Amino acid sequence: LSGAGGYEPPPPHGGFPGPSPAPAAPPAPPPAGDVPAPARGPYAPAHGVRGWLNRTVWPWARSHPGIALLVAGLTSTLVAAALAAGGSSSDEGAEPTTTHQPDAPAEVADLPELESAREAVARNPGGAVRRLELLTDEHDEVAEAFYLLGRAYFDRMWWTDGMQAFRRAIELDDGYRRDTVLIETVAEGFVSPRAHERVADFLAEEIGPPAREHLEELAETADNRNVRERAAAALDRF
Repeated sequence: LSGAGGYEPPPPHGGFPGPSPAPAAPPAPPPAGDVPAPARGPYAPAHGVRGWLNRTVWPWARSHPGIALLVAGLTSTLVAAALAAGGSSSDEGAEPTTTHQPDAPAEVADLPELESAREAVARNPGGAVRRLELLTDEHDEVAEAFYLLGRAYFDRMWWTDGMQAFRRAIELDDGYRRDTVLIETVAEGFVSPRAHERVADFLAEEIGPPAREHLEELAETADNRNVRERAAAALDRF
């Protein structure tokens, strides 16, 4: 299997800005041509408020610990009010995501090779590729093995191979469609100039509504401008 490495490393999840160097000053405007993508559709109220708070209020609050709790309360109040005014939430019509616990037969769940593969991926996903390739060759009915292999491939930026492994995991266990880690891992491929369209295809066709919430977050808050724009474009497919 060949990879497509050499791309810029994916941004950290969430993409929130760090503390402002001058807490009392208003936040600086973004550089010309780097305006965050607008929130879309019925999901705009909640995400717009969160994005504004993340860019302005929270950096200042982090430097004033004594009022951090008040700011947290303000966040909840404003988000709730925005949702009420918009008449819907960003989860309306979407399936909730979670960390999927595979419903595997006991003889599969207790495989020593699978347990050691979990530990290897937790330590160093990219370093576990060969181990997982052997495991999926020997146990091609084990969804979790393909799920772990997909994570290992993405850690090496082997986007296409990773999506193939994730696709097989979903075929074997549909619960992985709603797996938060899988969705966030696939979305890391938006940094790739060559693979980002295939990433959008995968999220729309293989994942569907469960991917919407993370795409909304990336379109608002990702540090990388290309990731913001590509996530926003992917949302048009929903």
